[in-house]
Amino acid sequence: MIFMVSLITGALGVVATVNGRTIAVGTDHVEWGALACVAAILLAGLVTGTFYYRFIIRKTISKIK
Repeated sequence: MIFMVSLITGALGVVATVNGRTIAVGTDHVEWGALACVAAILLAGLVTGTFYYRFIIRKTISKIK
């Protein structure tokens, strides 16, 4: 799977460059709202996963006892 991702990334890199120059123009603008939303989604997933993992571990331990 990781090999496939590496191949796709390499192919996109070749397609995005023409004669050693990138096609897309760079920018200095950062969309802070979008970055904050991505960070919030990541944090929500992290918290949810942690609580879910703890719940499953406690449930498994109670079955063993």
